[in-house]
Amino acid sequence: MKTYKKIVGIGILIIIILIVKSIVIPFYFIFSANINVVKYDSCDSAINVTTEELKENPTIERVINGEGCSENGALCIITHEEWNKTKNFIYNKIANSRQGCFKFGEHDGFYSLAFNRP
Repeated sequence: MKTYKKIVGIGILIIIILIVKSIVIPFYFIFSANINVVKYDSCDSAINVTTEELKENPTIERVINGEGCSENGALCIITHEEWNKTKNFIYNKIANSRQGCFKFGEHDGFYSLAFNRP
């Protein structure tokens, strides 16, 4: 009888874990967004982002360093607040210069950023 109770208890525990997991994971994706980052060795015309501007937008610094990104660094998950602030900054830079890629402060290479919501 003890074995039966253990099996039932483990079964109930597994069901509870699955229910919690099915509730928590979708909320994570509802409250997150992502940026695709591509690094290039060269660029014909780059938009310069100063070190001071990077300090005001730490999300950019984080994603170009690969923090919170997939293994190859291309897909970076961030909060909606970070997404909106970063997107607005980048879109304003693009609107003011009409260039193709970015040079971020002292970082090597050139970057393009694409903003996606799940």
